[in-house]
Amino acid sequence: AGGRGAMVHLDYVKSMLGPAGAQVQVTGLLDSPLWLDLPAYPGSGFWGFGKETQEAYALFKPAHLGEECAVVNRGAEWKCIFGQYRMPHVRTPYLLV
Repeated sequence: AGGRGAMVHLDYVKSMLGPAGAQVQVTGLLDSPLWLDLPAYPGSGFWGFGKETQEAYALFKPAHLGEECAVVNRGAEWKCIFGQYRMPHVRTPYLLV
């Protein structure tokens, strides 16, 4: 969840810093946020990362969806906390490992 949380909040860091944000250059270090929406392996008992993310979205109701991502995924906003769908909309520079 660390990499995913950093991905979700990265474009908001400068504004979270208030006036000090104007004097800061932000670059994210994203460790493993790029989950893929693939079907679960049959018989594994795992319901897949897509379903897991939908459940997390319903439970936590995150506010930082990214305006562009939320528009593109209207009706499926959970995708905005899922790397495969969110990363194309992240605008702040980042390193992805």
